[in-house]
Amino acid sequence: LADSNDWLARHLDLPADARILDAGCGVGGTLFALLAEGRTGVGLTLSERQLALAQAEASRRGLAGRCQFQLQSYDEPIDGQFDLIICLEALIHSPEPAATIAHLAHYLSPGGQFVLLEDSALRGLSECREAQILCQSWHISRLATLAEIHRALKAAGLKLAEEQDFTPYVRARRWPGWLIRTLWRLLGRHQTSAAGIFTAGLAQEYLYRQELLCYRLWRATAPAPAWEQ
Repeated sequence: LADSNDWLARHLDLPADARILDAGCGVGGTLFALLAEGRTGVGLTLSERQLALAQAEASRRGLAGRCQFQLQSYDEPIDGQFDLIICLEALIHSPEPAATIAHLAHYLSPGGQFVLLEDSALRGLSECREAQILCQSWHISRLATLAEIHRALKAAGLKLAEEQDFTPYVRARRWPGWLIRTLWRLLGRHQTSAAGIFTAGLAQEYLYRQELLCYRLWRATAPAPAWEQ
């Protein structure tokens, strides 16, 4: 994610006074990276611990006056309009990704940008045991497919401006599927422990290697103001 923060900071063309929403902000790292002088931001998280850490770091950086962190879901009503909305490694936790994208798009200013960075299935994985392990451990309802993401962006009235495949930059270790499944079974009731999360990470890497899962960035734009069209 640190590399993607750098990519965003270097590649996004934002106005000096841009207002930014980070939907699923974690501890605020991406928002801090984008808050050049004059910009303001809002970060949303469901974790009280992440909220406290983000607020403390904003104060330490002298940014508390320009960014606000809120304890709420990205599917709840949001105050204001934004020039940029980012959702990085967070949409995967939405039970209805298309509905979430449509909801967030509603808060884009005319001509605003929506950036999504997420794991996406290259085809349906409902019968894949490694995908089931990943979803169970990380509390994911299901993995949206590439086609579903594309349809959701279009249905939300957004125009796809850029798509980047970051999968080749992910270091995927070569653990065989049978070993991952065995580890998961042996964990039993400890599947939600740190060991379970580690095993789910191995399952994720396995899906990358088998070209069943990809890690992609999409940048889409809202319609421009009428006077620019």
